[in-house]
Amino acid sequence: MHPLFPRKDRPGKESAPFAYLPRLSAVLRNYPHTYVVISSTWRVNRTLKELKALFPLDLQDRIIGSTPILDDSLRPGGREAEASSWLDLHPEHSSWIAVDDCAVCWFSLSKLILCDDGFREEEETELRSAIEGRSSKFSK
Repeated sequence: MHPLFPRKDRPGKESAPFAYLPRLSAVLRNYPHTYVVISSTWRVNRTLKELKALFPLDLQDRIIGSTPILDDSLRPGGREAEASSWLDLHPEHSSWIAVDDCAVCWFSLSKLILCDDGFREEEETELRSAIEGRSSKFSK
């Protein structure tokens, strides 16, 4: 929801913590049956309650969990392994989309909306298409 390091090629507000959260929040508000599981490193030192508090109040109930921290999470595909582990424990949630700025963290690139340039208009459009089932990338 923000760059790892401030970007000199962007306005300062785009380097602020959670700079892209308003855009993601707008998407979530349009899709009330879409939930969020956090796989960010922010979950390492924060409780789920603290993570939820980062989101607008009206969306906090839609943050339904965080992935477990696995020993090999720093290896390629590590975040996907964590997501798979969470999904194994919650089979009622079988459809998923990853929104991340780290391509190497995911083997299933067909499930990833890569935000290495930020969560801007292009990524928002891609997420909306994926949620609506209009994206051929996510139907494979």
